[in-house]
Amino acid sequence: MNKILRVLKLSIVFIFLLINNSNAQYPVGTWTQVAFFTGTPRAFATAFSIDTVGYVGLGFDTTLHQDFYRYYPVLNVWLPIDSFPGSPRSSAVSFSNDANGWGFVGSGYGGGNTWYCDYYKYTQFDSSWSQVNSSNQNLFLSQGVGVSVGTNAYVTTGIDGAFPNNGNYKYDMITDSWTTDSSFGNSSSIRYGATGFTIGKTIYVGTGINDSTDFNDFWSFDTTSHTWTQLADFGGTPRFGAVGFSVGGFGFIGLGEDLNTSYRQDFWLYDPNLNIWTFVSHFPGSGRKYAVAFTIHDSVAYVGTGIDAIGNTNDFYQFAADTTAGINTIKTSLTSISTFPNPSNGIIQFNYDLGNLSKADLIMYDETGKQVAEYLLSSKQGNLIIDQSDLKNGMYYYSVISEDKTLNTGKICILK
Repeated sequence: MNKILRVLKLSIVFIFLLINNSNAQYPVGTWTQVAFFTGTPRAFATAFSIDTVGYVGLGFDTTLHQDFYRYYPVLNVWLPIDSFPGSPRSSAVSFSNDANGWGFVGSGYGGGNTWYCDYYKYTQFDSSWSQVNSSNQNLFLSQGVGVSVGTNAYVTTGIDGAFPNNGNYKYDMITDSWTTDSSFGNSSSIRYGATGFTIGKTIYVGTGINDSTDFNDFWSFDTTSHTWTQLADFGGTPRFGAVGFSVGGFGFIGLGEDLNTSYRQDFWLYDPNLNIWTFVSHFPGSGRKYAVAFTIHDSVAYVGTGIDAIGNTNDFYQFAADTTAGINTIKTSLTSISTFPNPSNGIIQFNYDLGNLSKADLIMYDETGKQVAEYLLSSKQGNLIIDQSDLKNGMYYYSVISEDKTLNTGKICILK
């Protein structure tokens, strides 16, 4: 038995040494609170963006909603638009096309035993709604994932009554037609409450729930070859009701609820080039599930609404990613950082080289994204020995930060 434990510990050390020797550089970003959503606080809303304007509507608080609002980032104001012409509903699917000024909303849950498959197009030019092809009976669902790639959109996963699914359906915005595409994931991938985003012509989908099983697996869909590929698991805990978006060629997933009924605040970055996840920040608002997110011109994301431990919310936050200057600064600033031993009993040595920086902050977080410690790295090079032996066993994350820019990140396993 002792021999088996020694082999297991050596294996864990080897894995974490591989992780800590990775000096990948990532974009950094800043969270800023913006104007509160002017509709009633709610969860299970839906959102899309067209050009420089965001749109949020529908959802549920004590009743189902039809109202819709648009957000002008330059003015930081929300203004109502004509209500959604379909029935009130929650957990609808949305996607959009900037070039044509179109947004699309459909599917969703109407209460009782009612699910919808009707879809409507919003035209920004004249602020009008019109019904589009709603003949796809497979789209009687809620809590699905909707994403767009050019003038095509894809709706995948979701639930109709007690029947989660892994269907994947393509909508051609120009011909107004639906076709069935390759099913999401594999036969064990049936779920609802998942989230996703697109980077280029590739779709990414992950997390979600099926009965009492939360997921943290993560998949890509090649829209040219029509194939799904399983990627590195999402870096946070398995969860459902999370939000996802992409900014500057990187994907982000955060928030949601896990099986411990914990409302999450952590946000994680996915690097599609290296196929790795990195914890980047925690959401400045309360932990919550079934919030919404939309992005403006692949550089700024907005996240808000949802339900937290107290109730429905209507606060909104902007995530502005520094994807150009941030990367350049990181690449010229940091040489390396490593930890020893890893796993550790809580006494950890950090060996670091800050390149042309004279100081930085080392911040540790637990699995929920809560900060548990902060230390100053006061020289360009050095060794810092810390004692966090009072922390319980588990996985912890660290970030090296200078002038609000994340220079490096890594994982630490405390095993006593």
